[in-house]
Amino acid sequence: MPALVAIRAVHFAAAIQIVGALLFVCMMGRLPALAPDGQRRALLRVAAVLAVIALASAVAWLLGQAAGMTGHTLGQAWNDGAVGLLLFKTHAGVVWWVRFAIAAATVIWFWALLCRRGLPSEATLFAALLLAIANFVSCAWLSHAASDGGPYGSLHLAAQVLHLFAVSLWLGGLIPLAALLSRAFRRCDRSVAAAVQAISISFGNIALLAVAIIAITGSSIAALVLRDTTELNGSYAALLVLKLVLFGCMLVVAGVNRFRLAPRLADSDHGSVAARLWWCLLAEAILGSAVLIVVGALGITSPVADE
Repeated sequence: MPALVAIRAVHFAAAIQIVGALLFVCMMGRLPALAPDGQRRALLRVAAVLAVIALASAVAWLLGQAAGMTGHTLGQAWNDGAVGLLLFKTHAGVVWWVRFAIAAATVIWFWALLCRRGLPSEATLFAALLLAIANFVSCAWLSHAASDGGPYGSLHLAAQVLHLFAVSLWLGGLIPLAALLSRAFRRCDRSVAAAVQAISISFGNIALLAVAIIAITGSSIAALVLRDTTELNGSYAALLVLKLVLFGCMLVVAGVNRFRLAPRLADSDHGSVAARLWWCLLAEAILGSAVLIVVGALGITSPVADE
């Protein structure tokens, strides 16, 4: 169902970017010369808007899932009672209630933070970051891992949660870093260049850890999904291969960013280095968006071929 694939991709993207925005709000607090309060509040506003988008797309996802159960359109799924059946008569319904509670709390929390004068405390911002992470990783309970009733079902779900957590840290930080890079280097200030270099390297280290977690958990998830599959669905296999190819391309670009470009940001030619890093971050974000579309399709594709 192409509509559901698109809805899931939008939801994942919004939820991930909330994590990235909050991650950079917290990181930038340690570099006062780089991050005036107005800039950090701008990121908070972005996170608040994204929280609304994530909640709205979650509702659309629910409608799409109900429509898939009945084979009807999104509108028909609401009218024929499929949504109520899903919410009140299935295990997935319990997950949806929890997810809606988390999403609603995220929206309320972020907009409440914006209503205050000045920036909230670092502890409050960290709590908001944890809430944003919970909002995204709760998607694991709607994945193939949640329906694994085998002896390794708990391990499968735990791997999926860790996988989503690492993905949110890596992909979520790309756009905020690119925006920070673009804005900071307009000032042509060497001290600002050094601060941007520091935050780029810090995020690069977080991304390296995230990539390691993604590789380990991704391999584990693939093995657990395919362990009892005697006849693999060709569509699922093609999507999985495409995801791995895109992930490999992202690794190459991320390696260039972290080990070649970020360490040179404070050099005398930092302007040209910053421009190259910005384009590489954009390429990495585009590849990440393609991965999210593939993941949106994988989540509604059975690994097992139809009889």
